[in-house]
Amino acid sequence: MRIHCLENVDKSLNFLAQHKFHLENIGAHDIVDGNPRIILGLLWILILRFQIDDITILERVDGAGPRQRETRRFSRDALLLWCQIKTAGYQNVHIKDFSTSWSNGLALNALIHKHRPDLIDFNRLSPSDPLANLELACHTAETMLNIPRLFDPEDICVEYPDERSIITYVSQYYHYFSKLKSSAVRARRIKHILSQIQDFMDNAKRYENLASNLLAWIRRTIDHLNNRDFAQSLEGVQRQFTSFSKYRTIEKPPRFAEKGNLEIELFTLQNRMRIANMYAFVPIGALSVAKLNEAWEMLEKSEHHRELALREELLRQERLNQLALRFHKKATMRISWILENKKLMVQGNFGSEIISLQAALKKHEALEADVYTYFDRIQAVHLIAAELEKGSYSEISSVLSRRNEVESLWQQLLSIMKERRERLELKIKYQKEFSEANHLLKTIEYLTNRIHSEEGIESDQFASMTDLLQRQEIIEADIRALHHSILLLAEQSNATILRAKTFDTRTISADVVRENENLLQDNYTKLVGLAEARRTRLERMSLRYQILNEVASERNWLEEKINVLQHLGLPHDLNSAERFVRQHHTLQ
Repeated sequence: MRIHCLENVDKSLNFLAQHKFHLENIGAHDIVDGNPRIILGLLWILILRFQIDDITILERVDGAGPRQRETRRFSRDALLLWCQIKTAGYQNVHIKDFSTSWSNGLALNALIHKHRPDLIDFNRLSPSDPLANLELACHTAETMLNIPRLFDPEDICVEYPDERSIITYVSQYYHYFSKLKSSAVRARRIKHILSQIQDFMDNAKRYENLASNLLAWIRRTIDHLNNRDFAQSLEGVQRQFTSFSKYRTIEKPPRFAEKGNLEIELFTLQNRMRIANMYAFVPIGALSVAKLNEAWEMLEKSEHHRELALREELLRQERLNQLALRFHKKATMRISWILENKKLMVQGNFGSEIISLQAALKKHEALEADVYTYFDRIQAVHLIAAELEKGSYSEISSVLSRRNEVESLWQQLLSIMKERRERLELKIKYQKEFSEANHLLKTIEYLTNRIHSEEGIESDQFASMTDLLQRQEIIEADIRALHHSILLLAEQSNATILRAKTFDTRTISADVVRENENLLQDNYTKLVGLAEARRTRLERMSLRYQILNEVASERNWLEEKINVLQHLGLPHDLNSAERFVRQHHTLQ
């Protein structure tokens, strides 16, 4: 077993020698045999190498000029300088070495308080109670900092404490607090990284929120700009155009600046993340800069189209306004013209003579021609109103009311004009019928006079009855024609009376018409009676003259036959007798 122990210790010593440990007069058999002096020396060498030699610290000292120079301290000196730096300013703590400077325990408590002020109330410590101070420091280090206790307070609270023990113990403080500092540095670094990541995330989230808000505003604005539900009045469209101008000059520029700031923020964030060796933040979907630019281009197009549509609608409303002014002007002129012509139409003093009535009819026909010529102008008012209605003019109700007023007055004028013409024609017809009745009365009087004039010819025995009858036939033919004319006139008069009922009674008097008809009928009846009596007398006279003519004819025949018989003589023979017999039979 000893040989194995020697081999193991020898391997360890060779390893230490290879790492340049100074192992003078230290052999494997000394360690295996348990030489305490050699073992303690080796342990001190290991402690120095692994616990103290790796301690380094930079000390800044004043140079010859204004600049300072740095001097690096190692091992024991570095540990001493570290203790002096950490305890500087603490009352009753003056570290000059690793022996007597630690006897009162204040130096250890100062080191702990410097790094963990929450563990020790240094102001309550007293230099006069070194054991309590040492116990507090060792107990706190052991329980709170996991630094093992290497000695008791009594071992240090002596006139000359063991320097190596204090160096070994204090080096644990250095390593613990250095590790704590490294942990704090790492923690700060991690915190900084996490803070940086959180800042990146916050900036990314902020970008997404701002981009989402901007995109939502763009979409809302595009929907609004694409809306073509314009106001139906010039003032309304002008207000919409003013609102559009405010949008372009007030609302849009901050949004454009916001878009530019978003691009700058995203570029800055991506550069910072690349510098931090992180994957750069890339917005997804519609929140990318490219998509935002596409949406902004769509906004610009919608804005351009909105402006064109507003200008077009503004021009349309202005044209409708001008058209409405033109309509009202024309409507006023048409109404004035119609009212003036209505005044002319209601003038009903036509006169009673046929000539004045016909002259009035000619004037009326001229008025009619003028009115019908004016129809195109009335139609123009209707066309303008229809165009305004088709264009959804804002005050179309007043336009339609005015149009209806023009149409109503126009129809009234046409009705009055038609009635006036009918009244004129009726009066002319009445006058013609009255003239015709007078003419028929004169014809009756003429025929009556003819019949009476024939009376003197009837007493003449030598007049030709045939001629008288022919004259009578002519008179009767005239009477029959007169009868037809009277019937036709009566029918026309009845129609005239019926038409006259639609007008006022001053136009035609039915009583006068009836009186004329009765007078005409009475005279006609008398004429017919006179003609019939005349025919009866003529027929009787004709029959009388016919009988007288026949009697005279028979007398002449008898006289002739008597004369023949008287001069016939007697027959001489049989043949002549037979001839006489035959002649006699013939005479019979």
